[in-house]
Amino acid sequence: MNRSYIGLGIVATVLALMLMVANVHAQYVEYKSFVLNSNRYAVISGSISFVVTSDRGDVNVGSTSITVGKGWTVILENIDDNTSSEFKIWIGSDGWTDIRNLYVQRLIVKNENGVAVHDFSNVVVSIKNTAVDISSIYSTLTIYVPPSNPSWTQFTFNDTTIINGNSGDEIKIVGVRPSNSISLNIDGNNNKIYAEGVAETAYVNGSEVPEIGLFPMLAIALFTLIALLFNKMRLVVSGFGRTAR
Repeated sequence: MNRSYIGLGIVATVLALMLMVANVHAQYVEYKSFVLNSNRYAVISGSISFVVTSDRGDVNVGSTSITVGKGWTVILENIDDNTSSEFKIWIGSDGWTDIRNLYVQRLIVKNENGVAVHDFSNVVVSIKNTAVDISSIYSTLTIYVPPSNPSWTQFTFNDTTIINGNSGDEIKIVGVRPSNSISLNIDGNNNKIYAEGVAETAYVNGSEVPEIGLFPMLAIALFTLIALLFNKMRLVVSGFGRTAR
């Protein structure tokens, strides 16, 4: 067998494996659990939407009450709230939802046919007696704790304690949502924050919190496999060389 063909085979195999891993990474977002409990001011921003699964539910905008039904979509765009006021976001792992006094720049409610039947701007929203489909949730929710004078803070991410004690560190948690096993609970009041759920990633003082997820593990496995392939092919080429002599 020609050595150049063997070399080309190795290159083709490596490229195919690299494309496979890149494709998995592009399609898969691995969410990590987190808990944040702090006596510090925090800001909630971003958007979240979901599809209703209960036969009916209640969405309140000021004195206006909206009844939603199964298959309806609720979109909370550009949430802009902070812990100087009292608010709550609860979406259970079973889908039951309780949102109170949340300020949003835009609220859109669509019926089961996807037609927008309500559209409000700059309103305070409360949602109760409503179950939603966890898999339908799209979230860009971000929890941001700006740098400040040190105060008691506990922050765990991906089951690892990041901060535990007096801290003034900047904290940013991105892509916040519930999962099928972990409820989303954000409770803000009196310039204090308690939040737990899952998130895409987190940053402390601008640096991403280190974690080993699916993609790094796949990359490690890929490089291990590449090393094994090269070693195997080296032995094959060496054997052909001895046979040719």
